[in-house]
Amino acid sequence: MMNAKSIIAICAASGATAFVSTVAMAGGTAVPIVDIAPVEIQVTPAGRNWEGGYVGGALGLGFGGDDTVGLQALDGSDPIGRATDITDIKLSGLTGSAHVGYRWQRGQWVVGPNLAAELSGVSDSSSGSFSLNGFNYETNVESEVKSVIDLTLKTGYLVDPTTMIYGVAGVSRGSFNYSFNTTGTGAGSFSGSSSEDYSSTGYVLGFGFERAFNERLSGFGEFNYRSYGTNDITTPLAVGEGTTRATPSHSSIKLGVNYAF
Repeated sequence: MMNAKSIIAICAASGATAFVSTVAMAGGTAVPIVDIAPVEIQVTPAGRNWEGGYVGGALGLGFGGDDTVGLQALDGSDPIGRATDITDIKLSGLTGSAHVGYRWQRGQWVVGPNLAAELSGVSDSSSGSFSLNGFNYETNVESEVKSVIDLTLKTGYLVDPTTMIYGVAGVSRGSFNYSFNTTGTGAGSFSGSSSEDYSSTGYVLGFGFERAFNERLSGFGEFNYRSYGTNDITTPLAVGEGTTRATPSHSSIKLGVNYAF
């Protein structure tokens, strides 16, 4: 049997428990539950420092060099006849190039000079016929872009930390060959040929994009248009000689890699 003290202790404990429960229900000492919103982690793309020197190489394709061949016949300095639309030369072929350059970066803008040397397989040959001064001629014409050196300024804009679009403008120096092989029949027969190597300075314009693979290595694609004006080439004829104007201007696209240091 419980004595009086035990009964009093049990009653006191029960009363305390009831009091605490009542207070908790009334919000007196209860700790409020706070909902914590999930934290979103922002992933920033890896950047690239574009400033500094670089070297690289590229393979490309030259195309779009349309040149309509005509002849002005001369006896000394006197014009004695003209033939037009003899044939068309359409320059095209593969190219390979190496280059070196330097870039400065200011925010999203990147600018710097680039020097490129290109060996070219851009060429074409075509045959045609024409009549001048009583002779009927058959001729084969060949035009070749042998090599090119470009000194350009490239101005780029970073569309994101690893991708750049850019424009190209500068000076181009080209080495070319132009040749005629001509036979004629009329008041007798004729066979003659000429081959001339020459160089010419023009301009180059273009645009491209470049994508960084890591801090050192990047890949690029580029379009260029080169124009060298016209150059007078002479070839023998049965009467006097013929003068034509070579137009070795052409376009090119290329894909390559750059290594920064």
